[in-house]
Amino acid sequence: MKIYQNDYQEILDYLVDQRWQGMEFVAFNTGNGPVHKEGLLTCWDRSEARELCAKYSTDEDKYDWLAVRSVYRCMSEALYDKCLLIEKNGVVDIAAMVSLYYDRLDKKNANVNKDLEQLEQKGGFMNQKNFEYLIKQMFYAGLGEVPVADLQKKLQEGKEDFQLIHQKKFGNDNVTARLNFKRSEQDINMYFFNSFDVLFKKEGERETMQQNFRISYGNDFRFDEAYKLMNGRSVHKTFVMTDRLDKDIRQELEAMVYMDFKNPDKYGNFEIVKVYGYDLEKKLAEYPIKDLDNEAVKNKIVTDLKRGEVATVTVATSKGEQEMRITANAQFDKLNLFDTKMKPIGKSAINEIQNGETIKQDTSKSQSKKQNESKQVEGSSKIIKKPEASDKNPSLRVG
Repeated sequence: MKIYQNDYQEILDYLVDQRWQGMEFVAFNTGNGPVHKEGLLTCWDRSEARELCAKYSTDEDKYDWLAVRSVYRCMSEALYDKCLLIEKNGVVDIAAMVSLYYDRLDKKNANVNKDLEQLEQKGGFMNQKNFEYLIKQMFYAGLGEVPVADLQKKLQEGKEDFQLIHQKKFGNDNVTARLNFKRSEQDINMYFFNSFDVLFKKEGERETMQQNFRISYGNDFRFDEAYKLMNGRSVHKTFVMTDRLDKDIRQELEAMVYMDFKNPDKYGNFEIVKVYGYDLEKKLAEYPIKDLDNEAVKNKIVTDLKRGEVATVTVATSKGEQEMRITANAQFDKLNLFDTKMKPIGKSAINEIQNGETIKQDTSKSQSKKQNESKQVEGSSKIIKKPEASDKNPSLRVG
């Protein structure tokens, strides 16, 4: 299964949606180059997938199938782990990525099983299923690099709660994750990975920042996302809303989130705000960004901004083209602009860009935009543009 890199996010979203509708497998043509979303045939079970492949395969066109869950998990992981992305000349080989994804999991599981055997030989006791579940939780929280031997040792000690320390370098920042585990009150052999604390000191600042991030289905963050939020970035997330009365009723909602540094709670944690309806493509269109009409260029910028990354762009100004860095700012419904040394570009420079001949908005729209930003700052609501789904079904909640 090969797809165009420009279609990556669209196909990923489509497969996630299909899985929520109960589709287990996806069939595709392997012989005519990359396939688009319209060329993917989803089905309920393995036998139907086989039948579809047999029905549509000819001497020239060969069809094959993959598990939907395997594909979207692999594609999602590749957004954060570039070593998993197999791309050449704008074409992504999904089938090869899935194979690599499971090869890596097999190696990881083999190492885990080896460690378990060594632990048993030493006479240690541990709930293996619980151990493997905790490893998966850490993996999906972006903390898969934490040595499993450290987790094994703590579980073997059998304490009521324990912590693991993991350090990673993001850019120039040395960031520490403190993973918090607690034993179940109902089963002394069962532990839960409840949360992790992120600690780091920003360059040039004296105090160390600290924030707690809870592990909660449909409402949690990865280690790298947590770091970006603490750096003042906005990050795109898909949240899962579950019905309080019926947990089988779920709905996905997309939002840009940011951290509000003004009002910490009694534990010193800053509030994470969800913004619904923040349109990155519209924000980008407000600036004369070079090659934005090129879908590949635009999709790359949008993907970087959604992930909380710093995107590099070339902006046409009244003084000529200038290379800049941009980040999403969902809090004030705008983009942040920086020079190549990541020095913020002030209001006067931004106004100069917006008043250039190539700008796509007039002064009245710019003034209206500023007024709207001012209203958002003064407002006390922490959920911006609440989705209609919550109003229609008041029993739905995130998490």
